[in-house]
Order: sequence, then C-alpha cells, then structure tokens
Amino acid sequence: MTNKLYVKAPTDMSIGRIRIIGQGNQVGEWLATPTKATSQFDVPAGPYAASIEPLGQLARNFAFIVREGETTEVQIPTLRQLAAGGEVFLNSNWNANLNLDNFPTTVIGGADESETNRPSRWLSIAISQDTLPGRIGGWRPYSSSPQPVLTISGDLVEIAVERPHPALHREHSRLRLECAVSGLRNERLMLPLFRGGTKVVIRSNPTSSDVIVIVFPVDMRSRALVQALYAGSVAETQQVALEQLEYLGNPQLDLDEPDPWMEIANALVLLRFPELERNLSEEEVGLLVARSDWIPDAHAIWARHQIDTASEADEQAAGVRALNAIAKCRQLGMPYFAYTAQIVSDILNALSKPFEESPLSVAAKAELNKWQLRIPAQKNAGAIFSWLVTGSKTQPSIGRIDERFSKILFRGRLDPGRFWVQNATGKTPKSGKFTSSPEEVPLYSDDGVLIPTSDHAGDVILKTEPVTRLRQDPEALSLQIMEQNDPHKGRWGGVASKDGYLLSAEFVSTTGTRSWVTVVLSVEADPDLISSSYDEPVEFFLHPTFHPDRVRTVFRGYKARLELGCYGGFTVGAWLPGPGIELELDLSELKDAPHIIKNF
Repeated sequence: MTNKLYVKAPTDMSIGRIRIIGQGNQVGEWLATPTKATSQFDVPAGPYAASIEPLGQLARNFAFIVREGETTEVQIPTLRQLAAGGEVFLNSNWNANLNLDNFPTTVIGGADESETNRPSRWLSIAISQDTLPGRIGGWRPYSSSPQPVLTISGDLVEIAVERPHPALHREHSRLRLECAVSGLRNERLMLPLFRGGTKVVIRSNPTSSDVIVIVFPVDMRSRALVQALYAGSVAETQQVALEQLEYLGNPQLDLDEPDPWMEIANALVLLRFPELERNLSEEEVGLLVARSDWIPDAHAIWARHQIDTASEADEQAAGVRALNAIAKCRQLGMPYFAYTAQIVSDILNALSKPFEESPLSVAAKAELNKWQLRIPAQKNAGAIFSWLVTGSKTQPSIGRIDERFSKILFRGRLDPGRFWVQNATGKTPKSGKFTSSPEEVPLYSDDGVLIPTSDHAGDVILKTEPVTRLRQDPEALSLQIMEQNDPHKGRWGGVASKDGYLLSAEFVSTTGTRSWVTVVLSVEADPDLISSSYDEPVEFFLHPTFHPDRVRTVFRGYKARLELGCYGGFTVGAWLPGPGIELELDLSELKDAPHIIKNF
C-alpha cells in the first residue's frame, strides 16, 4: 500500500534538485524552482530522507517518516537551518529509529585537527564607489545610502546591498567590492545592483584560512536564473529558462527602476545555452546597449551578436564591429559577469589567427594582449567575474585595503570554518579618546593615477559617529554619550537580561599571544518563553575601534553568537529588532574577565 507524500522545497532555495530516498533506494526527484516548489510522491510507509542539492552548492539532508494510511506533508527547513543542524537534520517530531547508514551524508563544515591548526589570517571586506565613471582614478569610499547590511553567522558573512539611488545611471551605480586575505590575495569584483537587492555571501573554507565568494540577486526568480548561468546543465537551465525568461525576458520598461543586470543575465543565458532555441534579435541587443551603454557586458553581448549573425560576405566587417565593441567594453572597466569574460576571450582568440597578418587579425592580437592582463587573474564569484590584485606601488601588500579608496565593512580574523571581529588598532580602547585621523596621502590612487595632496584631502571621509547608522536604529543610539572612551556605557538600559533574553560573554584563552583575548558574545533565549529561530536577527554594538562596530547575526536555535578578538574592556550593546529589546554588558566588570580586559 502506498501513501501520499507532499514535499516542499526550502523557502530560501531558488533552484536545486531534491531526491527522496527510502530503504536505501531513490524513490523520486524533482528540480525545485520558485514556481515548482512542491512535488508529490506515492510511497510506502517508513523512514525517508530528502537530499537537497542547491545548484552550485553542497548537498544537505533532511530525514522524516511517512506513516501508514496518512497523507504526509513535509516542509524541508531552510538551507540555513540545515547547515546549522549537522550532517542530517532530523524532523523533531520523529520518534522512530532511523538507520542513517542508508542515506547519503555530506559533512557541512568541519575539518580534521591538522587543518584546524592552520594559522588564522586577517580578513578585510570593503566597498568603493566610482566617482569618475569611464575614467581612471575615481574610486573612493562608498558614501551613499542606504548602507550595506552585514550579517555574521558561523562560517558565513552575508552582505545585503540595495541600490543607492532608484534611477540607475553611471554616477550612482558603479560599485566595487574587495576581499583581502592577509598573505594570500586581494580579490575584487564589480557589484551588480539587482532590482530588489544584491546579496554577497562569503563563506569560510572549512579546511583552510580562506574564503569563497558568491554574489546573486535577493529576488528568488532572478537568483534562479543567475545560478543557472554559472552552475546549471542544459536540462536544468531549460526548465528555469522556460519559467524565468517568460517572466523576466520582456518586462515593460521601468524608467524609474530598470534592471540592466538581469537583462544582461537573460542574454548571457541564451548565448551560453543555444539549445534553448531562443535567439536574441538585432532589436533586443540594440535596446540592451542603448539602455546600458555604461555597462561593459552589454558591448560584449553586442560583439557576440555581430559574429553570430554575420553572413559570409559580411564576415570581415562584422569582425571589425565586434572588435570595436570589445575595445569599448575594456575601456569601461572590468565586466560584471564571468561568462562575459569568456565571450571576450573566445572572440579575440577566434579573430587573432596565429598565421594571418590581416589588419583585423593584427588588431585582434593587440586587443587580446590588453585583455590578457585581466583574464588570467580571473577568480569567479559564482556567476560574477572577479579578479585578483597583485602587489604594486598602488597596492603595497597583499591582504590590506587602503581606507582612502574603500569603505571598510568588515575587519577581523579568519580561521577554517569561522569568522570573528577584532579591533586592529593594538591600542587600549579605554586608554584615550578614539580618533579617526587619516594617514599620509599616497602619491597614487588604487588604480594608478597620481593624486595631488591638496585635491585628495577633501575626499577623505572621517568617521565621526561612534557607530554605523542604518535605516533602522535602536532607541539607545539617540541617547547622549556619557563616557567618550566607552560610548555605549549606560545607553542600553544597564541590564544584560530582559524578557527571556540574556546577553553574556565567555573569555577563551588564546594560545601563543598575550596581546589580545578571544571573547564569545552570546544572546540566549529562554526555551520556556521563546520559540527557537534560525532567522531572528541580533545586532551587537561594539567599541568604535572595531570594523564593523555594528554587527548583525542570527539565532541558531536558542542562541546567537559572535566571536571577537579584544584588547581592553568596553561596554557591549545588543539589540533584538523583533521584540525591540536592548541589553547591555560591560566586559571589564565581569568576574572572570582576564587582566587585559579588566584593567585596560
């Protein structure tokens, strides 16, 4: 006898394959998308597991049971919950015995002892804005609003970025993100401003002190298409394309809030997968370039269209037009999408024939030489093109970011499988007033342009606020600062416990150094009063010597945690936006605080 089983995909998964496994055999599968999130199966009673395989990510597993004579509806937890639950996330209502040996398991995070003993590295994350689009020398710290929202959760740092201005044009829309890992590399990417927001996910490698960066739209429909662009097979992309291109491919022109990056992603999907049998027309490509002539990728798509549609008689002229478009693409800067770089490489290699000295071939070889300075340094961030920065007079050392050209979003330590914030000043927070004086002005900007000292001085943005201000702020930030050296003292209610929530700190001895101590901040919810959560946010407010000094994290069950590297004591504020609760804890007043926290 079989029973009805309805399985619903995780609500935060845009596209992925879900396999249903029982008694050691696969009983069914489907490709889950935003419009096909639920699937039905007829199965015998017994224990089952769902293997969830998000496109381009590690598989996760969820176990459940189907009972005899009952219709079973299973809502698979979110990917965040599954990642926090270990190898196999068990249904909490399941009291049957399950033989996990029958199910595939994938370890999420974790490393052997030899790997976790690797030395930690400094990690900095920053964002810049182009003040001279189309020219070099214009990168400056991001100063628009709204500010990016950064969330730290275990081995993940998530950065949500909304458009700084609804009317897109080059003066507001060219943003660049940079990740710097000390002693390893500086990685940069152009940040697309998708309609509905852009999310940057930076994951700590579980086996080394390194990171993996992925960029995608917040909107689930758009995200599915972008993920299919870099990780999908023809079959997977075909299903997504049938659903998404109809929805996204020909939207009515929105002059107030267009989405040129999704229009470009649509075009790139059609070029990458000709099996979809949906060719771009001359009119569509022309309209794309007309709307987005300041985005390099649009010109690369136009160049590819010239090559694809050229007749035999027009082949030479089409090659010249394509080459001119690629030169325009290069002059505008780095492309946004990784597949754009592949298109450029393919066209230039095809036009620069090795044993031919025609004018077109010679010009193509010259253009290829200019691009070869960029293409070998490519290191993709999902579907987004990223590149590595090498040390030079404009980049003194790998792993550092110059704050005169970039706004620091995060600065801290990176260990295998985890992030933690650390004040990098090396000075005692309470020993004197915190200052934010600029360093000596360099001779060159970060893209090699000589900058006069007098002109540059006005571009330095000083941090005068004791904490980063976002769109929504707790009431504590509106109160007067009572102690300049400890700006959160007395502003958060003076209590560490309220309405079932407790703010606490644990001090962990750090082997091999006496210059700082590891502090684990926690906000814990009372299980008798509050339900567990995997998305309820908590914001910690730290001393201004931290970058960032306002850190967002989320609950994992009944606890939200944040690791810090500290030298000197200070007062921590914690805010739970949902219930509107504010908590306060002075680290230097705790009984078990070490000497460098209690007395400095």
